[in-house]
Amino acid sequence: MKYLNFQKGLTQKTNLQKKNANYSIYCYFYTKSTTVKRKYILPIFLFIQILILQIMSVFPEFVERFYSNGLYVFISKILRLTLGKIPFSVGDILYGILIFYVLKSIWKARKTWRTQWKNTIIKTLNILSVVYFLFHFLWAMNYYRQPLFEKMKIERDYSDADLLTFTKKLIAKTNEIQTQITKNDSVKVVFSVFARTSFCDESKWIQNTF
Repeated sequence: MKYLNFQKGLTQKTNLQKKNANYSIYCYFYTKSTTVKRKYILPIFLFIQILILQIMSVFPEFVERFYSNGLYVFISKILRLTLGKIPFSVGDILYGILIFYVLKSIWKARKTWRTQWKNTIIKTLNILSVVYFLFHFLWAMNYYRQPLFEKMKIERDYSDADLLTFTKKLIAKTNEIQTQITKNDSVKVVFSVFARTSFCDESKWIQNTF
C-alpha cells in the first residue's frame, strides 16, 4: 500500500514537473515572439509614414486646413515658448547629436556587420522612423500644403525659367545696391535714411523692369 502511494505521488510530481517545463517553454517562446514583433514595429511604421505622406501630397487642401492652420499653430507656439529664448539653433544641435550617434553606431558595428547585419539594419530603420516622424510632425508637413499662388488665387503666368532669370536679376541688383551703400562687398548694410531712399528708388526700378 505504501509502495502504491509512493508511486502515485511520484507520478503526480513528474506530471507537475512536465507541466512546469511546458509552461516555461511556452513563456520563453511567447516572450521571444513578442520581442521580435516589437523589434519590427518602428521599421514597419516608417514605411506606413512614407505611404501616408505620398497620399497627403495629393490632398494639399487637407494639409492646409488640418495641419498648417490647425495642429502646426499649436506646435509652433509651444516651440516658441520653450525654445524661442535660446540664443542658438536647437535643431542644429540635435542634427549634430544625431550625426554623432550614427557615426558612433557605424564605428561600433564595423566588426560585427557581417554576422549581425540584420540587427544593424533594423536599428538603423528604428532611428530613421523616429527622426522621420518628428521631422514631419514638427514642421515638414508644411511642404505638402497649398502653394501660395493657389491659396491667394494668383494666376501663374510664368515658367520656372522666367522665375530663375528674375531671381538672378534680383541678386545682381541687390549686390549692386549693397556696393553703392557700403562701398565694400563684405560689409553689412546699415539701413540709414540714404539706404531707405536708395531702396525705394530701386524698388520702383524693379516694379518698372518686371
